[in-house]
Amino acid sequence: MEDSWQITYPLASVNVTLRLALTSFGHVGIFPEQGSNWNFIYDTVSSWSKPGRVLNLFAYTGAASVVARAAGAEVTHVDASRPGLNWANQTCS
Repeated sequence: MEDSWQITYPLASVNVTLRLALTSFGHVGIFPEQGSNWNFIYDTVSSWSKPGRVLNLFAYTGAASVVARAAGAEVTHVDASRPGLNWANQTCS
């Protein structure tokens, strides 16, 4: 099995590419059950009349931050986990 791979998550008018990889504690880098939250974030941010800002205080893997950025927001991604920050920096969109 490869060390990492990418998936494409379709949103209303854009696709977001996320990097996945196996971790020592059994995660792959995203939680698929968060898809409805990503859709909500994208729909909400993209409906704003002018670009806004999003503060993600529970950023973890970065998927929600990437989705908010794809919707046009300026994003501040906060995470205390160095591996989480490194992972988010490797995520493509």
